Amino acid sequence: MASRHMNKGESLFEQYLARWGYIDYDYERDDLNPPKKPDYLIRTGGREVVAEVESFQTKGLFEGLPPETIASQSLKQALKPIRGAITHGAEQLKGIDGRPLVVVLVNPEARPLPLDPAHLISAMYGDLEFTGPADQPLSGKWHVERNGRLYRVNEQGVAHGNHEYISAIAVVRVAESVRAWADAWWDEHSALYESPAAAIADIRAAEAIEAPKPTVTLDVFETLSEHCVRLPASVFAHEGDRRWGVVAPGQYGLLGEP
Repeated sequence: MASRHMNKGESLFEQYLARWGYIDYDYERDDLNPPKKPDYLIRTGGREVVAEVESFQTKGLFEGLPPETIASQSLKQALKPIRGAITHGAEQLKGIDGRPLVVVLVNPEARPLPLDPAHLISAMYGDLEFTGPADQPLSGKWHVERNGRLYRVNEQGVAHGNHEYISAIAVVRVAESVRAWADAWWDEHSALYESPAAAIADIRAAEAIEAPKPTVTLDVFETLSEHCVRLPASVFAHEGDRRWGVVAPGQYGLLGEP
């Protein structure tokens, strides 16, 4: 592969690929989905998987707030950058047939974004709501409602959402060792700076030399679409990885739990 400049999100994803032996891949092939150039065509186990990496540059929950301001946000507003990234990644993959298609979300700068599983599922399929009888609250259940981005068929058989060709959404997770190093660096050097923001350039320079190499894992969320090519169970399924999907009719959750 030719040498190229990678953004930090792509670099983290490639660390994951290298760790688990996904070494046979092309980056931004011109002929894969012209005029668009999806990021990765990965060949593994006799199959091909296409992945589009979306890195967040937003301020996340602080987006649009004046300095030194605190405020709460609606779920819709909090999930807006995540839903936007899913949509942008899906559009890059639209038109590719016969291969599993995966949107990979990366938060390389640890922006304040709700990328935990519950919120990610909400971003995919709609705002989570809980309903149940007032006199028997434990018999209620969670379900998704409005604002989801991906295709699903609800309990009444009505289709909602878009991008029915997407096989999975994956979220890159970075082990806390790097963040622990950054916290220790700040404790040692904080007296030299007016604020953490003023130290960002120096922290990044020190990180390149001193920080332990991060351990990267994936959380994979299979889609509910019956129109996509399914992501094989053996792909992106290694030590530390987690996978969500249909665990029983009408139920979506963490796969592999007893």
